[in-house]
Amino acid sequence: KALEELETIIGKETNKNLKNIYKEVKKHYKFFIKYKVPNVNPLFVDPETKEVGTLPSIHQVIGIYNIVKDKRFAIADKCGTGKTAIAVLATGLIKEKIKKEGKKLHNKFIIVCPDNAKEAWKKGLMGNGSERYLKNKKEVAIITAKNKKDFLKEIENKEFIVLTYSLLPTKSKSDYIVDELLNIGYDGVILDEGHIPKKPNKIRSNAVDRLVLGNYKKTKELPYLTILSGTLIDDKPKDIEQILHYLNPIKYKNADVVKEKLKGNPRLIAIELGKYMLRRNYNLLNKSYKKCKEVPIELDENQREIYEKLYEWSRSVKNTNWLPTLR
Repeated sequence: KALEELETIIGKETNKNLKNIYKEVKKHYKFFIKYKVPNVNPLFVDPETKEVGTLPSIHQVIGIYNIVKDKRFAIADKCGTGKTAIAVLATGLIKEKIKKEGKKLHNKFIIVCPDNAKEAWKKGLMGNGSERYLKNKKEVAIITAKNKKDFLKEIENKEFIVLTYSLLPTKSKSDYIVDELLNIGYDGVILDEGHIPKKPNKIRSNAVDRLVLGNYKKTKELPYLTILSGTLIDDKPKDIEQILHYLNPIKYKNADVVKEKLKGNPRLIAIELGKYMLRRNYNLLNKSYKKCKEVPIELDENQREIYEKLYEWSRSVKNTNWLPTLR
């Protein structure tokens, strides 16, 4: 349908420059439509639209392509756009690329996420026919505070290892979990809600730092890294500095180097981050998206008084989060 619409636009357009731009867009669409993603589950049901067999959509293919091509990449699409599926579906192509390059394949991917996201990853990797993203169920180790003592036994022969940010810097029976992972080796890391370890020089951030660098100092080879976050660019410039270090640790040895080179300039940081990131909104990606309707809310006298006091206070102290506060 997109190609048909573009053909119609190109046929009607009289401006030569615009016509050429539309032709270039059409060429890009054709490339991504032909881009093959292996082992996709044809029975997957979209939880939002309830449609079957739409995985991966064109925007997901574009995300997968960039992850595989650039090796270190962030998907910062808004919630409900299928970021988890993008990361999972990219792993098959990552393995193919590693084999093609003649490099060592560990057949292991580390997923670090908040505690409340573990179930979603479990469903996406080993759920029933309509839930999982891949055609075949995967061997997955879900690491918890209870089973972490037998960490090596738990992850044996498992392709995907799912654990929380809080567990990563803790100890298993014999060693710190991050050290155990570095010892066995892995092909890629997925940071779900990747804005979480944004504070440098904290125990959690240091563990993530070591994980995403892998054994680079020894092998001069970085593992693949996919950062997922719907709020990645909503943070302060100083928080994004750590993310940029993760995405390009060779150029930026640490967050301080990012700060020094980009001088904390939000515009420069946004431009640099844009080299390693895609950011799309749900309503721009899905035509079936229902726009929210504005509904007036009547406030009683007490609510109105509180509302106005909050508004006055927020404006007087230059609170930049005054609107969420009022809501």
